[in-house]
Amino acid sequence: MSKFNHRIFADEDPSNVHVPLKTGLEYAVSAIRYLDRENENADEKFAILHLYAAIEVLLKVRLIQEHWTLVIADSRNASLAKYHAGDFKSVGAEEAVRRLNDICKLGLPGYRNSPLKRAEEMRNRQQHFGLNESPIAIRAVSIPAYNYLIQFIEEHLSPGSYQYERELIDAALSEIRDRLPHLSDLIEQRYRQVEPELGSSPNPVIRCTRCQMMALEVLSTGGRCSVCLGQWSNTQELAEEYALEVRGHNIPADRCPTCRSISLVANVEMKSHPGGPWFCFTCTDTWRHIVLSRCCRCGHLASGCTAGICPSCVEEFVQG
Repeated sequence: MSKFNHRIFADEDPSNVHVPLKTGLEYAVSAIRYLDRENENADEKFAILHLYAAIEVLLKVRLIQEHWTLVIADSRNASLAKYHAGDFKSVGAEEAVRRLNDICKLGLPGYRNSPLKRAEEMRNRQQHFGLNESPIAIRAVSIPAYNYLIQFIEEHLSPGSYQYERELIDAALSEIRDRLPHLSDLIEQRYRQVEPELGSSPNPVIRCTRCQMMALEVLSTGGRCSVCLGQWSNTQELAEEYALEVRGHNIPADRCPTCRSISLVANVEMKSHPGGPWFCFTCTDTWRHIVLSRCCRCGHLASGCTAGICPSCVEEFVQG
């Protein structure tokens, strides 16, 4: 993605740059609060209003990341001074999507065939005509649009952001992650969308400890759930959380016979191994048909134990 000096503003307060981003993310967080039925102030009517506002603003933020003139409806009248003052007419969401595809080459779904168009129509009925749509009808439109927005933020907004912008995005996504488990309809829809990609993932995919969907990819650096956006930065912590939260084991995790990391868990339900083998969250080795037993000398699991003693302890005894 191209970057231009107009976004650096080294001699200015960075807040002058990320105000639209902050506003759009605040709308996105507000929308999920209104969709969260565990929130006593939940109200689908306001959710669709704030959701579409978030969509409009964040689409424009991505245009600004490319070049500030792209957000101006008629670029022939573009003026940097007026841009800073907010004295210009900006593009609408449909035109923003067109420019993001034609100029930024993002490959977004066409606006008229996307959940955004249905969200716009629902928003218009609520905002301009005050029609009383049923909460179920509003959720049916809001959930796909919110799913679209989350994917847009993750794939197209966050990667090209500066550090202070990513901090805003991460803070917003943190609250979104916390509330997503309360939105079963959104969770299920997101899973249907990401399941094909997870099926072809080169990484082991297991059941998420937070949203309980089979969507957590185990990575060399930890893990990431494609549904609830949960992230783990340490494989041993992920192993312990899985053992306690999903399997209900009293012992958090065992030492892996291969890599010696304390990240081996029994009966891990995997997308590629439904039976649930032993699995190491660090080296990703699995023991499906090999019997692991606990060494009576060192207390660790191992294969090929002799008289209850693991090969490592036998070797140590022989050399000692």
